[in-house]
Amino acid sequence: MKSLLTLLLLSFITFSYGQQFTIHPMPSGTFTVVELRYKNGIAIDSGNNYWVAFDRVGLGKYDGSSWTMYDTINGLLPSQKVTDVIIDNQNRILASTGKGLSIYDGTTWQHFNNSNSPLPIGGATTVTSSGNIIWVGTNSGIYNYDGTNWTSYTVSTSGLVSDSITGIAVGNNGSVWIGTKHGISKFFNTSWNNYSSSNTSLSNDNIKSIKADSANVAWIINATSNCYTLNNTATDFIALSEILPAPLNGCSTWNSLVFSELAENNGSIYVIKDNPNPVPSTAESNSILLQITADHKFKYTGAEHGLTSATTLLQIDYRNGKFADIGFYIQSTQPSFYIA
Repeated sequence: MKSLLTLLLLSFITFSYGQQFTIHPMPSGTFTVVELRYKNGIAIDSGNNYWVAFDRVGLGKYDGSSWTMYDTINGLLPSQKVTDVIIDNQNRILASTGKGLSIYDGTTWQHFNNSNSPLPIGGATTVTSSGNIIWVGTNSGIYNYDGTNWTSYTVSTSGLVSDSITGIAVGNNGSVWIGTKHGISKFFNTSWNNYSSSNTSLSNDNIKSIKADSANVAWIINATSNCYTLNNTATDFIALSEILPAPLNGCSTWNSLVFSELAENNGSIYVIKDNPNPVPSTAESNSILLQITADHKFKYTGAEHGLTSATTLLQIDYRNGKFADIGFYIQSTQPSFYIA
């Protein structure tokens, strides 16, 4: 690693080693370790509250010292399964759940399901927003809501590549990138473009994570834990390894890790790689975070001192030129909440 650091300092990669994390408690109560272990998203609101989409126990809000839970037990959510959570431009909490879409304005909850909207009975798989438009992914297509009207897009009614939606990213030009279990769709104005292993270099069509950078270019991680981005001619998805500088590609630590999650902040893409078989160490990083700008500048940082496998980077809040509020979940014997 020392030789790598020397090369990185001399190249256009910025290296920041030894990211420090503070461990915070998980929600208390009757929750089991298994129930707390599985999460699907995290978002940070303007008051620095962390909103966590738990897969089995509802939605949690952490204010830095205590948790507030929203679930079926207290009647504040219609489902214990929360598949995604974001903060929109009005600082509202948008949560996709096993029953549909839930919106919280800080005072009142509004719930949409198959009885009061076009959303299917199977609930929602993901949610995002662009301006005042909310996009909701389901296993029966993608839907948008402008506050009054709903519009649906399915394989049978549009150019969507698959109805099984796994992720949605909206570019700053309004382009909508849609990850599915069977490839990627781009919807822009009224046109559709589809990408899969049949017409690109993708190794697998099941998209696990999708984001768009400031140049409206999509980045994805698929089910085989490979990371890709759209090429300059928008004709192919190329592996991240093809654009990385040689010093990083040649690092044994980097190459031993697997891609696990993407995040986007201020137009930059953040990629996390995890050690599938970590050994706590003060000399090597068990997780690596890579920042990629739209013009392919890189910032590389390690998270050391025993972060374990199945670490998931879910959200980043970038402030004053420094990393802040990086949410990690350590899916080990005892789940913990790590904040930088």
